[in-house]
Amino acid sequence: MLSRHLPLARVLRRSLLVACACAFALACVLTSTLARAAPDLTLDPSTVTRDSPARPGNPAASIDADDCEKDVRYVFPLALTGLPASSNPLQAWAGAGGIDCSLAASRTGSAPTCWPLLSGDIDTSTSTPVVHVSTRQIVAQLGATAKTAFKDAANDDTMCHDTSLPAGPSAVSVWFLFTDASGAPVGTPAKFPMTVDVRGPAPPTGVKARVSNGALIVDFTPSKDTDTAGYTIFCDPLPSGGTPPKAIPPGDAGDGGSARDASGDDAASAAGDAASSGDAGATTCPQIPLAAGDASAAASYACGHVDGTSASGMTDPLTNGVGYAVAVAAVDRYGNVGVASASSCETPQETIDFWGNYRDGGGLAGGGFCAVRRVGSSPGKAPFALAGAMLAIALFRRRRRTSLQGGLEARPQPRRFARPMVARAKPGQEC
Repeated sequence: MLSRHLPLARVLRRSLLVACACAFALACVLTSTLARAAPDLTLDPSTVTRDSPARPGNPAASIDADDCEKDVRYVFPLALTGLPASSNPLQAWAGAGGIDCSLAASRTGSAPTCWPLLSGDIDTSTSTPVVHVSTRQIVAQLGATAKTAFKDAANDDTMCHDTSLPAGPSAVSVWFLFTDASGAPVGTPAKFPMTVDVRGPAPPTGVKARVSNGALIVDFTPSKDTDTAGYTIFCDPLPSGGTPPKAIPPGDAGDGGSARDASGDDAASAAGDAASSGDAGATTCPQIPLAAGDASAAASYACGHVDGTSASGMTDPLTNGVGYAVAVAAVDRYGNVGVASASSCETPQETIDFWGNYRDGGGLAGGGFCAVRRVGSSPGKAPFALAGAMLAIALFRRRRRTSLQGGLEARPQPRRFARPMVARAKPGQEC
């Protein structure tokens, strides 16, 4: 009887073993599937680099006009988990301010607030991909009201000075995330915050050049932008005597189209300045051909710098007798140079001490008053002869008045003598 039940027990035991094996295999399959369906990534901010260093004084995680012009690339080393064979795409996005690009609503729909940084998905064939992102792609749709699909801006340097871009520094974040078929995030996204400021301040107004010896004094009304850190003075002809780096039509240089706040009151002020700048009028005082963000031209035309708290400055040494068109552009704390102001024209001249001329003519008295003499002109002795004649006439009239008064009063009057007038220079004063 017992022997008849042995085969049944053996069958049950074998069936139980098979069931356990199947359950284990199923569990392994489910675990593997879940692992592949939930990839994850990490980004260490300290490992992010640039292929060109930031301008001295600027944060490493920032983009200025020069970075955009050069199309500097940021390098992001990622660390992926949940690989291989993940079917979820890995993407790079950008969003301004506090926008959360991990939310599907921020990246999809009719009015997305984030924009893609790459034309396709990131290669996940390795667990440590290195992603290169163009600064122009980060800036490309920052000022757009409605974000669009990928916009290739790598070959478009004009967008670096688009007037739709925000004025002043803007917070922008670069996002990396896995998504599912619906666009929802999968796993934990990585976020890298940055600061973007590519537009220089609005130009100063009321620029006026004044004569000095071997230089020009430049006065102006400061820019209205609060992040203005200083000003650069520009001179044309070039102080170096070289050739301008690029030909820009004069009408394009000071129109304010690329400057921050270059519309409205500022544009009207600039237009008024253009009509009245220079002693000879706008028709004889050409606008310096300098557009906002044109770093090469700015470096060539630069002829002086002014601290941000000042409203006046002096150019670097210039050549006496040469007429110069002078303009001023504001510079912000990120080093962005704004559009140049309207020009003012003036000519540096040798400053001559009036009493130096007097002594040259034989006078012995001191003095300290200055005059301006055109280079090459001769002071001559005519002014001193005229002054002597006027002094003689004054003495004659005074003596005559004294004698007449004595006759009327019928009494002797004390004799008066004219006291010589000697003008002396202040101690240490020299022109």
